[in-house]
Amino acid sequence: MSTLTTHTTASRDAHSAGLCKFNTTTKAIEVSDGTNWSIYDYDSGTVSPVTNTLSAVFDGATDKLDCGNSSIFGPTGGLTLSAWVKQANSSSTHTLIQKQNVSTDGYSLQLASGSFHFRGTMTSGSPITNFGSGFTSTTDWYHLCVTHDGSTTLKGYVNGVLQATYTTSSLSTNNISVKLGWHTNHTPSYLTGKLDECSIFSSALDASTVTQIYNGGNPIDLTIDQGNYNSSSDLIGYWRMGDGASDTDSGGGSPASGDVIGTVVNLAGGYGNGTVTGGSPEYLNDTP
Repeated sequence: MSTLTTHTTASRDAHSAGLCKFNTTTKAIEVSDGTNWSIYDYDSGTVSPVTNTLSAVFDGATDKLDCGNSSIFGPTGGLTLSAWVKQANSSSTHTLIQKQNVSTDGYSLQLASGSFHFRGTMTSGSPITNFGSGFTSTTDWYHLCVTHDGSTTLKGYVNGVLQATYTTSSLSTNNISVKLGWHTNHTPSYLTGKLDECSIFSSALDASTVTQIYNGGNPIDLTIDQGNYNSSSDLIGYWRMGDGASDTDSGGGSPASGDVIGTVVNLAGGYGNGTVTGGSPEYLNDTP
């Protein structure tokens, strides 16, 4: 009887069409089509293509996306923000996801001069929580993730690794829109660089789940539970930046690299689609 050979998420084999492996990290069977790995999770019985061809590029001056003001984006029982970023410089404040009216309410996920910041929930009297510095690469993609349990605990992860844990106040809410790639009230506020696979959850994901989302640098389909990821029911925002089935260019057509963005659909539900409200952010075939 034959046995599948194995690899890990961090050290996948080179793609070869038809190659089938058992991933000892995620406990799932993976099949390569020569370009991407597809995951077969024997627990859920579903196939999830690991396909990511486009990201969004922002100019740092006027480019911005607005996802609207659905009340579901203001959970108080728990929150997780997750996004991939490739900064064009390490000297600016790059806002990835933001729903913040003033410095002490709502939330904002940022990479600021090489430091990983969460703004909003108060920690030691400061509206800014710093989860570490030294994230200065302009050639690498970073996966940034913050979790809050809704009452006292705030955690920050980079590339699936916990950076720090803080004791904080409870989550606060507001009635403003979720923005991608820019900040309403903090200057400098625009992202200069690339943004991909942005998501918001209505719970504080645990460490194994965050690591699974990072997946060794290979984003997974967050609408399907697989491996150590079982949080699709808590997903309230999921913008794939050109890889969503209904994402469009500015003319309403299918996205391609170099096209100006039209609509980035929220795959978590029928609300919160991202639309361009300034500048001309584009799709680009540069992805994690």
